Amino acid sequence: MRRLNTRKRNKINFKKLNKKAIKTISILIILIFLISFIYFYFIKNFLIKISFEKEYTHFSELNEETIFSLDKIIIFSSATAQPQEINNSVWNLNISQYSDIGIYLNNFKNNNSNKNVVKNLYIDNIEITKPEYGRPYLYYKSVKDFGKCNFSQEQVISDKIDFNIVPTSSEYKFNEIDNYLSNPIIIGYYNQNVKEGFLDSNSQIEYNGKVLKRANIPQTSIKSNISFDIHIINELNEEYICNVSIEIPFENDDNQSIYENGYITKEISRLENYKFLRLK
Repeated sequence: MRRLNTRKRNKINFKKLNKKAIKTISILIILIFLISFIYFYFIKNFLIKISFEKEYTHFSELNEETIFSLDKIIIFSSATAQPQEINNSVWNLNISQYSDIGIYLNNFKNNNSNKNVVKNLYIDNIEITKPEYGRPYLYYKSVKDFGKCNFSQEQVISDKIDFNIVPTSSEYKFNEIDNYLSNPIIIGYYNQNVKEGFLDSNSQIEYNGKVLKRANIPQTSIKSNISFDIHIINELNEEYICNVSIEIPFENDDNQSIYENGYITKEISRLENYKFLRLK
C-alpha cells in the first residue's frame, strides 16, 4: 500500500513538474520572441538610422564646397552620306547621322589650390539608347575636329574613356585634357547607316542634315539618348563624380533644324541638376 501511494505521489509530482517546465519554456519562448521583435523592429532600425545619419552627415560635409562643376555643353548635329555612283544621273547613298558633343568643365582655378588641379579624369557607365534606325557609336574626337564628320572604327569607345592629363596646350589630341580643364571634353556620336541604298537622282547632293529629309527619315526613328559618369580625381586624391544625360538634338533654341538648315549648334547652359559630388 505504501509503495502504491509513493508511486501515485511521484506520478503527481512528475505531472506537476512537467506542467511547470512547459510553462517555463513557454514563457522563455515568448520572451525570446519579444526581445527579437524589439531588436529587429526598433533597436536595429534605430541603429540603421543612426548609421545612415552619420553617413549622410559625412557626405554633406564632403560636399560643402564646390570644387568642380559642369559649365556648359555644346552639341553640333548634322548628317552625311557615302555615295556610290550607279550611272551618270543616279547615286546610291548610305546615310548616317552624327553629333559632336563638347563638355566644358569648371575647376574654379582662381582658388589656386591642389584641390582644383586634375590628376585623373575618366568616363564610364556609358549607355546609348538604340534608335529605330541605324547603329549608334561613341568615338574619340579632338577639339580641332569638332563639327567635322571623321568617324573611325579605330576610335570607337566601348565602356570607358581614359583621358591623358597634360599641361595647358594650344592643341590637344583626341584623348587629352589639361590639368586645369582649360579645354573641353570632346566626344563624337555617330549613328551609322540610318538608311542604306537610298537612290537619289539629284545632280547636286548636300551631304548634311538635309539628306535626312530627302530620304524621308523621321526624327523619331533616329532619336537617341546618351548617359555616362564623369570621374575627376584631384591632386589630393579626392574623387568627384557627375552623371550626365544628353538627348541627341535635331533642333536648337532658334528653331533651326538639321532637316531644313543642314546642321545646328545647340548650347545647354542650364545645368543646375548636374553636380559633381565628392565620394571620398
